[in-house]
Amino acid sequence: MIKKLLCIAAVAAIATAASAQDAIYLTGDWGENQWNATDPYEFVKGDDGIWSYTTTEATQCKISTSKGGWDAFNEGVLYPEGGIVAGEWMTYAPGNSANIFFPWRGEWTIKINATDLKMQFTTTTPEPETPEFASVYLRGGMNDWGVSDDWKFSTEDGNTYVLAGIDLTSDVAWKVADDSWGKINYGFQYPIGLDVPCTLEFNGSDCKLAESGEGLTFTFVLDIAELTVSTPAGLNAVVNDAAPEYYNIQGMKIANPAPGTLCIVKQGSTVTKRIF
Repeated sequence: MIKKLLCIAAVAAIATAASAQDAIYLTGDWGENQWNATDPYEFVKGDDGIWSYTTTEATQCKISTSKGGWDAFNEGVLYPEGGIVAGEWMTYAPGNSANIFFPWRGEWTIKINATDLKMQFTTTTPEPETPEFASVYLRGGMNDWGVSDDWKFSTEDGNTYVLAGIDLTSDVAWKVADDSWGKINYGFQYPIGLDVPCTLEFNGSDCKLAESGEGLTFTFVLDIAELTVSTPAGLNAVVNDAAPEYYNIQGMKIANPAPGTLCIVKQGSTVTKRIF
C-alpha cells in the first residue's frame, strides 16, 4: 500500500510540475533553428491549457521543458511511450533522450496535455502510398563526413543497401548513416575485415578497414545492422585461415558460442562482431 501511494504521489508530482511549466520547447530537422537546444522552437499554450506546435517537413524531433544547451534540454525531455500512433493521445514520460521519429515526413501538429501527461501527433500530409526508403550514405574523412550521390547506397527494398566500386584506405574513418545522423548511424570499434560479415553498433565508434582495398562493395542489411565489405572477387574470403578465437561482449574468451549469441571474433589480424 505504501509503495502504491508513493507511486501515485510521484506521478502526481510529475503532472503538477509539467502543468506549471512556463514553456515547452521543440527542436528537430526542419527550419532555420533545426537541432538548436539553446534557442529551440516553442509550443503555444491555448486557452484550454493544451500546448501546440506545427512543424514543416519534419522527420524527427525532441521535446523538452527546458533549454540552454543539450545538457539542459535532455534533462527535461518528454518522450511518448510505445512510439507514435498518428491521431492518438499517447502517454509521455521524462527521461528518454532519444529522438522522436514521425511516422512519415510531412507537416505535423503536436499537442501536449501537461496535466494528463498526454501528447498527440496529427498531420494533414497523406501517408505515402509506397514506403519512403531511407537514404543511406558512407560518411567519413574521405568526403568531410557529408552526403553526396557518389557515396550513397542503392536499395530496392529499403533493407539491403549496396554501394559498389569504392576505393578506401585503412587509415580513413567513416560510418554508415543517413543524412541527419538519425535512425541510421552505425559504427564499429574494431577494424573491419574484408569479405567478412560484421554486425555494426548503433551510434558506435567510427569505422576503419583492417586493410585498404580497391573496387570494394559495401553491403549493409538494415534490420540486422550487418555490413559486409567485399573485394572484387572475394579474395580475402579464403586468405585468412587462422583458427578463430571467440570472446563475449565483455571481452572474456569463450570456447563455443551458443546459437544466437553476439560475439567478438578474432581471426588472425581481423576482428569482427558476429551473431552465431
